[in-house]
Amino acid sequence: MVAKHQNALQAQKEDHAMDTMVVMLPQLGPTVKAMALKEAGFSVDDAAHMLQMFQSQNSERLVAIQRVCV
Repeated sequence: MVAKHQNALQAQKEDHAMDTMVVMLPQLGPTVKAMALKEAGFSVDDAAHMLQMFQSQNSERLVAIQRVCV
């Protein structure tokens, strides 16, 4: 019963984190956000910082990828 409650709380935390990431970084896809959140232990601030750093360090490559995908 306790484990079930813990799982429900974790699911709520993950859902809230994803909702916040959607608002903070709408240009990124859900898979990227989910991976960053998981890597950051569902810390929204850490995940957002990690993604922003990645974007700034790889801006030229990301622009090239976006051109190919469009």
